[in-house]
Amino acid sequence: MDIRIDTKFFQHPKTLKLQRRLGFEGVIALLRLWCWAAENRPLGQLTGIDEEDIELITNWAGADRKLVPVLLELHWLDQGEEGVLLLHEWVEHNSWVAGAPARGDKARFSKLADVAPNIYRRLAQQGRDSISKEEYSRLVVESTSNRQQTDVGVTSPPPPPQPSPNIKKFQSTAPLATGPEAKETALLRLYRKFPGYRADVEIRERVWIRSLLSEYSDNIDITGELNDALAWVQKKKFKIRNSRSFIIEWLKRVRKGRNSEHS
Repeated sequence: MDIRIDTKFFQHPKTLKLQRRLGFEGVIALLRLWCWAAENRPLGQLTGIDEEDIELITNWAGADRKLVPVLLELHWLDQGEEGVLLLHEWVEHNSWVAGAPARGDKARFSKLADVAPNIYRRLAQQGRDSISKEEYSRLVVESTSNRQQTDVGVTSPPPPPQPSPNIKKFQSTAPLATGPEAKETALLRLYRKFPGYRADVEIRERVWIRSLLSEYSDNIDITGELNDALAWVQKKKFKIRNSRSFIIEWLKRVRKGRNSEHS
């Protein structure tokens, strides 16, 4: 996926004003926002994204709540109905990116002819020539299930698994993990749930978790903050290339906010 940028972008008056107000970091933040939108909001409509989200998306290191007002003032961003932020004239300048969902739907429909030909023919007879990712996944599962039932026959589901007779004994005698090691293990499990998680030797991952605890646990509930960060990522469907970098940036911003509260 790529985006179009005018060759005169850096000489454009709006770009020069952006750099004057926010420094070159403001220009970089705008470019990062465009790149993120190409992958996540190809129509340029930043639905479900607020000012703080944009600061996180662009790795904005300047003053809080400063970036978006300037982008709105200079008309790099527009405000649509119900306050939804829009990338200014995005479709006009990046029509190829904006058309990506439609092209993907058509390509997916063509692929359906090989994966589930019966369903493909039925939809084609209805005049369909495209299909969403969600519908494609559902229909492929439906087609696979139907084939399995035809080949093997419908059988009754297996009986539910019975608990091991030793489980109760184990649960009653096994010691509960407590203390720093338990917290470290809980954080490790939480870290592994993040998109962009890169598996490593466990001892190295634990060393990194300990460094987080050492660096940020003075006035931050790290477990709570990582839960909030993961919930935010899942809600916004935010793509992360490196979970460690994202987590560190999140904790830095939290600590910065806490320090400003007590200053």
